[in-house]
Amino acid sequence: MVELYQRWLAHHQSPLSYAVWFNLGVTFADAGEFQLAIDSYQQAIAMQNSFLPARFNLGTALEKLKQPDAAIKVWQDILAEAPACLTADPDVHKLTLNSLGRLLEIKRQFPEAEAYLKQSLQLNCEQPKVIQHWLHLRQKQCAWPLLGDWPGDCNNPEQALMAASGLSSLALTDDPAQQHSVARRFIETKVKLTQTRMAEPGDYAHERLRIGYLSGDFCMHPVAFLMVDLFEQHNRQRFEIFGYCWSPEDNSSLRQRVISAMDHFVRIDALDDQAAARRIRNDEIDILIDLQGLTAGFRPNLLAYRPAPVQITYLGFPGTSGHPEVDYIIADEFVIPAEQASHYSEKPLHLPLCFQPSDRKRAVAPP
Repeated sequence: MVELYQRWLAHHQSPLSYAVWFNLGVTFADAGEFQLAIDSYQQAIAMQNSFLPARFNLGTALEKLKQPDAAIKVWQDILAEAPACLTADPDVHKLTLNSLGRLLEIKRQFPEAEAYLKQSLQLNCEQPKVIQHWLHLRQKQCAWPLLGDWPGDCNNPEQALMAASGLSSLALTDDPAQQHSVARRFIETKVKLTQTRMAEPGDYAHERLRIGYLSGDFCMHPVAFLMVDLFEQHNRQRFEIFGYCWSPEDNSSLRQRVISAMDHFVRIDALDDQAAARRIRNDEIDILIDLQGLTAGFRPNLLAYRPAPVQITYLGFPGTSGHPEVDYIIADEFVIPAEQASHYSEKPLHLPLCFQPSDRKRAVAPP
């Protein structure tokens, strides 16, 4: 397709050439050639400045090249310079507002991000993903009451709850049945559950039980603070410990302790969910323990492949994952009272005292 578009552009002078430049940019972007995509989008914009898809895609390509500030500037310019065109193209209007909200949230510019998402919801409140992020942004800012500034005609608390993320829902309701509904809705909308299972009970018979820990928080993060001593205390005569990681490389001493505490430490951030699941299956993990739950970075489609015959969720998220391929959740009688167990898709495994570990080597501050 690239050659076809380039030949057409070389041999034709047409008022519609901007559309061909745009299609060429999309083709380059699909191939991961983002600088070439940027060049093509800029050619399209030079010919037809009011052609908003090219301007929007230019911002997306800049973000892919790790130029977030340039992407934000492109999208803000669309809002400032092309209001009439935005009225004629409400889809691009929403995409621009949502992209600004998403990227500014990543940059931790929460008030600005919230304002853009509010504008998007004022255009159309039937956007569950946008509601989810708008709610979470308000929670991060302690903007109480949470729904007190509900955009436009969206004043529907039930709609807000069902659009919330699993983590947000824990602060929106203390009803475990509602929390379960939110988790189940998330899984139904985010997870492909049609994959063939890779592992089944009884597949392996290892002399040492192989335990795999799955996390994007093996770095300066509360999960690592709490778990590192536990990793170090595993009985290596009975267990072989694997860590599967997509955490950032923060070069912290805590991360180095986590890595050293594993018999095998495997980075899977460059692998898609199927490839990562295949790696875990090839390692013949007996018990896979997900430390993420419904928190940022969760990889539910990886678990959907069932790479281990027993799959457990633990620590990172104290609510139900709603995931049909997660068998158990490690808890205690306080976190999951017996009368609430029916509201968990997993079977609770109650530790006798407290489910939460800690690091005994960490210095305690003076009183």
